[in-house]
Amino acid sequence: MAGRTKVEKFNDFSRAFKMLDRSKDKIDKIREYLNEIDQDARRDWCEFIPDGEAGIEPLLNSKVLDFKAEIDRNLRSIVMVVDKSVILEAEGAKKVLIWSEPLHRRKVSNEFNICSETHFANQPSAFSIGSGFFVEDGIIATAAHVVVDKSPENLRFIHGVVARSRSDFEHHFIVDKSMIYKPQIDSFLEEGSFELFTNSYDWAVLKVEPAYEGFSTSETNKPIPVRFPENDRPWAEEAVYGCGHGLGLPAKVVFDGDIKRLPTNKRMIFECSSTLYGGNSGSPVFFFETHELAGVYSGGTKKLELSDKNGKHCFDVKNIQANKHNLSDYEGQECQSWQKIFGAVNQLRNLK
Repeated sequence: MAGRTKVEKFNDFSRAFKMLDRSKDKIDKIREYLNEIDQDARRDWCEFIPDGEAGIEPLLNSKVLDFKAEIDRNLRSIVMVVDKSVILEAEGAKKVLIWSEPLHRRKVSNEFNICSETHFANQPSAFSIGSGFFVEDGIIATAAHVVVDKSPENLRFIHGVVARSRSDFEHHFIVDKSMIYKPQIDSFLEEGSFELFTNSYDWAVLKVEPAYEGFSTSETNKPIPVRFPENDRPWAEEAVYGCGHGLGLPAKVVFDGDIKRLPTNKRMIFECSSTLYGGNSGSPVFFFETHELAGVYSGGTKKLELSDKNGKHCFDVKNIQANKHNLSDYEGQECQSWQKIFGAVNQLRNLK
């Protein structure tokens, strides 16, 4: 099946949302914001149709601004999964420092770094082990391989690492202690709360609690759980987007996904085309139309490629834009369908 062009895809979106008129100029301008930052589909929150952006805001009606609010809501569910050894704290301080270094200094594999010209190359990259998200108060979902071989005493989940302005997390990750959670030891990986390897399943749900006593979270900083669908989706070619901490960066939104292979009764897994990276394991994937949870990203094809920049080898973001007619560039990201998570959450909620 031939892939849709970006204009065709955005026309589908605009019809679904009734959020702008059909003028091609307007579609092209907003499409540029959603899909065409360099060759990289990832977006910081502060890059997503910025408030007051000249030439863009007048094109938007209230439905588009509602859409922006929905993205913000889902970002408030996201957590970065780390080992507590990367959390550096001073006695009595209300904030902690998360060990990181600029992304372009990180060794990805084979001793090669991320290219310094890559988007976000100067942002801090935490030594994280994955992503996750709140499915309800006190319960987090992630990919099972992120947590199963870890000691629960050492796992931490950091909420709110989102660049809401260009100065947020510009050089370091400094977060309030109230934004850090730990697993509840007595319910960690209870039977029925995770699956790994069986039918290629790779998901887990965990009860969590604040990692530090005596630090309360303000109402504006509290996690907001994701919403589950009311019908038995997904559908083929349905548009999706992902949110997570790929490469240990502040949470990114990725708008370039479509569902390519549907789950079956025997295997509740689907494949999508989102541009996701190491560190995105455990990220939520959402339906573009409703912003409800579609599934949990567990792994897939690599979206980095070895490049030669001025005679120096480094890893760059794979240029999907230049190869958009090659379907192999779009497929291969495996996600655990939301139904598995929904059932496990109901079971875990009832544990005493």
